[in-house]
Amino acid sequence: MINVESTQLGQLAIHRVGSKHNEEDVFISEKPTELTEELTELLNNYFLKPFVKTTEKFEFVHEVEVEYNILKDIAEKVFQNEELFFEESEKIVKHLFDQSNHPHIKAGDLFVAYFDEMYLDGELLNAIGIFKSERKDSFLKLSKKETQLELLSEEGISVKKLDKGCIILNSSEKGLVVLSVDNNNYDANYWKKDFLSIDYIKDDNYETKAYMDLCKSFAKDVIGNNETKKEEIDFITQSVKFFEENEHVETENFNEALFDGVEELKEDFVDYKKLTKQNMMFKFPIRSIFLNLFYNAKKRPSPIL
Repeated sequence: MINVESTQLGQLAIHRVGSKHNEEDVFISEKPTELTEELTELLNNYFLKPFVKTTEKFEFVHEVEVEYNILKDIAEKVFQNEELFFEESEKIVKHLFDQSNHPHIKAGDLFVAYFDEMYLDGELLNAIGIFKSERKDSFLKLSKKETQLELLSEEGISVKKLDKGCIILNSSEKGLVVLSVDNNNYDANYWKKDFLSIDYIKDDNYETKAYMDLCKSFAKDVIGNNETKKEEIDFITQSVKFFEENEHVETENFNEALFDGVEELKEDFVDYKKLTKQNMMFKFPIRSIFLNLFYNAKKRPSPIL
């Protein structure tokens, strides 16, 4: 989790990325944006507020070799020499435009920021922020004339909700750590996969989330199909409580806490967990294949999907 109370916005570049589908190009500003104290305060809140409670951490990846990741290379150059910030920001907007191939991908304004004094897990770091604004909101403005107030309608960027954004932190302990926010679900692969090329860091938060997702799936697929809805919800509630009270998940302790006295259900969970790992390993594309494996193994009727 990050702490941004003392974070300062040092540099800002604003460019525009067009829609390839609409035959729009990129627009690159000729120099960095001049920042006032009032503007800095407004932008800090707009850029950073969505990340304050983010716990999921990512790292740069590449299908061949991580050193070929374009944003990783750009970030490393900027962290080594801050004077390259604006020059490298131009490469960022061009890279984003190169990934804008789907007709659903919208044009937008791209903000590239350099931050000083951001804390990640207690470590004081510098950071690069990349934020894309796609939506324009209408707002009203009053204009004072000599004897009359006139009402005008204008359109601009709403600072209440960020469309897409990422923060790249330069940690001496963990290397480059990436946080990401995407509030639009119509182009899920575009931001994280195509543009950023990131994947989850396999830390304690990742393991806890993965185990919690497993519990939710088990509750729905097994308990929900054999017991009452109340028992399904009770199992999820008890799982959440267990994770809140235990910093590390140990299988034996979890099984004892959740399946005390219900040996058959505990065996079901163990088998379900094993088959879930096999399902992930072989990437079965259809959920029914996995469930049929489980129910055939338990010799019970499979649910109607």
